[in-house]
This record gives sequence, C-alpha cells and structure tokens, in this order.
Amino acid sequence: MNQSPAQLRNAAARQLIARGRFRQALDVLNEAVRLDPRLPDSYRNRAEVFEALKMLPQADADRQKFLDLGGVMQSQAEEAAEQPARPAKVRRPPPAAIGIKYPAPRPRKGGFMALSQSGLTVLAGLALLGAAVIGVYLAVTVLGDAIDGGSSVEVQPPGGLPNPTDVITGGGDGDDGTDDGGEKTPAPTDADGGTRTPAPSASLIPTPESLADALTGSPLSFDSLQAAWADKGITATAEDVDDSVTGTGTTPVSVTLARGGDEMHLAVLFYADASGPGADFDLGGTVTPKEGRSIPGGAVGWWNANVVAIVLDQVDSIKPDAFDAFVGN
Repeated sequence: MNQSPAQLRNAAARQLIARGRFRQALDVLNEAVRLDPRLPDSYRNRAEVFEALKMLPQADADRQKFLDLGGVMQSQAEEAAEQPARPAKVRRPPPAAIGIKYPAPRPRKGGFMALSQSGLTVLAGLALLGAAVIGVYLAVTVLGDAIDGGSSVEVQPPGGLPNPTDVITGGGDGDDGTDDGGEKTPAPTDADGGTRTPAPSASLIPTPESLADALTGSPLSFDSLQAAWADKGITATAEDVDDSVTGTGTTPVSVTLARGGDEMHLAVLFYADASGPGADFDLGGTVTPKEGRSIPGGAVGWWNANVVAIVLDQVDSIKPDAFDAFVGN
C-alpha cells in the first residue's frame, strides 16, 4: 500500500521517538503537518514529542487537534504494542582493579626539618602576635601626632557612608581644653529631630535593557521567531519595550504580527536560556505569572524553550498560524 509523504514522515518520526531523538522527530513532524494538515496521526505523534520535551501547552493543543480531526485516543496497552522494540542494553563487567604498590616513606634526617608540626605552629603564632603589637603601636603613634598637630580628624563608618554625627573641621583644642577656631557642621535632621539618611545615588538604580539586548536569547531569539512567522506569511515587527508585563527577570518587548491587513499584538520575553521562564511563570497547561509578576487581564500566554509570549489581543485570522510557528521552532 502506497503511503503519502506525510505518512512516510510519521513513520520516520516514530523511529526517532523510539530512539529518544525527540528534537529531530519534532522537525520531521512539523514537515508532516505542513504537507498534510488534515492527517490526525501527525498531531498525535507531535503531542507525544512535546510531552517528552516538557512543552505541556503545545502537547495539549496537538492532542485536541488530533481529536478534532476524528482521531481516537488509544489505551496504553495499544500504544505499547505499536512501539518498536528497543535493543536490550548489554552491561559489561567493570575492569579488574589494578593493585599499585607505593614505596615506603623514608625517615627524615635531623636538624631544622625535624621540628614537629606543633612547634612550627607555635612559631607562626608568635610571629603574628609580634606583627599585631607593632601595628597597634604605629597606629596609636600616628593618631597622637595628628591630634597634637591640630589637624582635623574625621571618623568614617564602615562602607564609606556619610557619618550622621557632627564633623569637626579647622584647628585643634587650645591649652585650656576649648575649641580654638574649629567650626561644627550639624548633621541633617528631620522635622521631628531625627537624623536623616541621605537618599541613594541615582546611579545605583538599575536601568531596563535596551531593545536590542531584550531581543536576544538561546536557543530562540527574535530573529529565529521572525523567520518562522515569515514562513506562515506573517510579518513580525519589534517596536519598543513593553510596560504591560511587570516584575519579570527580563524586559518584555512589544511585537506586532500583521497579515492581510489584520494585526495581533504580543508582549514577548526572551531569556538567556531555557531555565529563565520558570523563574517568572508557572508553566503548566496555562502560563500563569508568579507572585510579584503581572500580565494584563484577559491575556493568555504561550511558551517554548527560553521564550514566553503574552498574547494581548487574539485575532482569529492570525492566531492559529502564529501559534504553530511559535511552538514549531
């Protein structure tokens, strides 16, 4: 019986699935769907591949498509019977251990090297103690010279932060113990008399990623998605940083999909790798933001590898092909 090109690709994909080569099987099944979008087996097999790749929303969508085309879900026993038998793995015995005989240690000669470890430890401790005593003596001497010479002494707290107490500037004390010309600058205070902490520098406030940086990621970037959408006749344009999605670890980008005069808008987040989306979203049957993150009401989410797309408006003339191109990468 002659098989169609799509059926032949499904047979090849089953062989790849049996060998655990799921990424290659996904490429073959995407081609099968392109050749015959009405063949139910392509969607059933692709759902199995999506499940193995932990792409659960895509797996659910393909299973529903399989049922919509008249496919009948098989029992687990029937599915197991269809799977080709995998060759049994042969366990090889571990190599025999090789005994290694090390030469006996030679006794050391007398002299300085014969000192015990405890003796060396005592000598090192005495050397450190002597260095500490010398350091304290030098510090006291320098501080005393600075006070006697009338120079100003300003004590800084750890971290280089401004001292909230008064800072004395000018000359030193006179012989009678009074200030001989120095002026006191009071620390800034609030209306209730408390000490006011200076505001942090503006340079410490992080700035958002640039649009170019926000479009990169691995394994998927905007360029790779743009090419996939173009194969469906959809033009994708990245316009600006999107502010409707907040609290995420990477910057969302406003993306417009256009075809035949219709437009659909997305907020797309490109992460450095596939571990990024799970930090901001729960990736089950639906894409749900975690605590501290937010998406617009009524929006739905797609995800694939290192990319999350928040669909802000759903346009029926574009959405099915846009979704297929998004998950097929």
